[in-house]
Amino acid sequence: MASPSPNAIFKYVVIIVLENKSYSQIIGNSCCPYLSRLANDSGVASNYFGVSNSGSLPNYLGLVAANPLTSWSTCNSTPLTCKGWPAGGDTNPTIMDRVEAAGLTWKAYMESYPGSGGKNKNFSTGGCYLADSRTGGYVANHDPFVWFSHIINNSTECAKIVDSGTNAATLVSDLSSNSTASNYMWLTPNLCDDSTTCSASTADSYLSKVVPQILNSPVFRSNRAAVYTISDKGWTTLRVPSIISGSVVPSGPTTRNNYTSTKAYTHYSILKTIESAWSLPSLTVNDTSASPMTEFFLCPGCSLQPSFTYSPSQPYAFGTVSFTASAVGGTGSYSFSWRFGDGATATGPNPIHTYTSSGLYTVTIFASDTGGHNANSSQTVTVSAQPNFAIDPAGSWNPRVGCGSPWIVRISDLTDNMTGLNSLGNSTFGPGITAPTLQGSDGAKRWLTAGTTPAGWLSPGPGCTITNSKGQAVASFVEIDGVGTGSLVYESDCSILYDPVNGGSPEPPLRTYNLDV
Repeated sequence: MASPSPNAIFKYVVIIVLENKSYSQIIGNSCCPYLSRLANDSGVASNYFGVSNSGSLPNYLGLVAANPLTSWSTCNSTPLTCKGWPAGGDTNPTIMDRVEAAGLTWKAYMESYPGSGGKNKNFSTGGCYLADSRTGGYVANHDPFVWFSHIINNSTECAKIVDSGTNAATLVSDLSSNSTASNYMWLTPNLCDDSTTCSASTADSYLSKVVPQILNSPVFRSNRAAVYTISDKGWTTLRVPSIISGSVVPSGPTTRNNYTSTKAYTHYSILKTIESAWSLPSLTVNDTSASPMTEFFLCPGCSLQPSFTYSPSQPYAFGTVSFTASAVGGTGSYSFSWRFGDGATATGPNPIHTYTSSGLYTVTIFASDTGGHNANSSQTVTVSAQPNFAIDPAGSWNPRVGCGSPWIVRISDLTDNMTGLNSLGNSTFGPGITAPTLQGSDGAKRWLTAGTTPAGWLSPGPGCTITNSKGQAVASFVEIDGVGTGSLVYESDCSILYDPVNGGSPEPPLRTYNLDV
């Protein structure tokens, strides 16, 4: 098996997930003296959030797939009873795929899990248990591993999901040696110990027995390793605790002690941190754009290594590009400066830049630390002349389009004669554009191209350009929303730019519409 780089901020990571507890229900609460002390002694992200308020399962899936998969996961049940779950398992990529592709290892420890390898109706083709075991306290919607096809149809993969044992005895035993420990480890306590059916104090007591054994294990005493203790979501808020504890090795501690960060993070940030540490590809736009939690980690003796991500992943001219810096190694805190390849520069970890023409740009990030070390890293960023449209789920906006600087344009910039309610029948449309249809009494209007519209598109499809009566190419767009009677309202979705040669005004007139792509 391969091993993470010697400069990786950790070689092993354990993720422990509690249930339905907000930040204030754990940190500083009298119910949870151990977790409050652990947060004080370790690192804690005080602005850490779940990714869905639609139940537990979307948050668990978000932690492994960078996608809550809410087209079916809101069932919050089991693979055997979840309406809409793809037969044979979901095929989206997961962190387990990335870990295995890099030659690394993973294992999931589920307290009270009935075991893999069975042959009855409750087991998958590969032997994963797909039902609940309420008497034991195991439920499938707290187990994100039994929902993906590459796991449930493979007996080797199913064998990586095991019962954690009492007080995570199986996990602790595996941490007795590098040869039995996996790089990526997950622990879900049962319904009582994760505080679903029992009190938060019960979960606190459980973790007071488990976490010290993990931190004092031979693997943690001899390797850079970390434990994330988090909650999936709160009952009334997505702000949840995220405690980061680390090993202490001869070269020094892995994580910062007595450290609290107010920076905003989400479940996707844990994925981003693992991907940054182990040089793994991102899974979706969610973890691509997430902030890595590298500020919690120390790496004495490691060389300073800056890196960055940017969003959208396919930038276009006159659209904003958001850059996010990260670094590992070095000493102390980091500072960053940038060259964007077009003569522009910036400082800070999260600059926003706009390119005014298409082309290839070499973007360089420069990092320095408090120990006087300096390093830089470069990437080539390809900027397109026009937005790159992807197949867009009906009713949503194109996730490839950035929201950093939306422009409001006049309807007259689109089709000249389109104003107010008269636009329903009195507009001039270019070739290939059919008349709009009113959605409800005062709802959104949507255009369709002539011929076949790609699946998932409302209108007018990839690459379609609207030409107004002046012969100007004004925009490619999917829909215009927010059409109301009387005083017209703005659509709340992300707006996107028009072709600047059209001369459209960013100053909204009395009645305006946003372009939602």
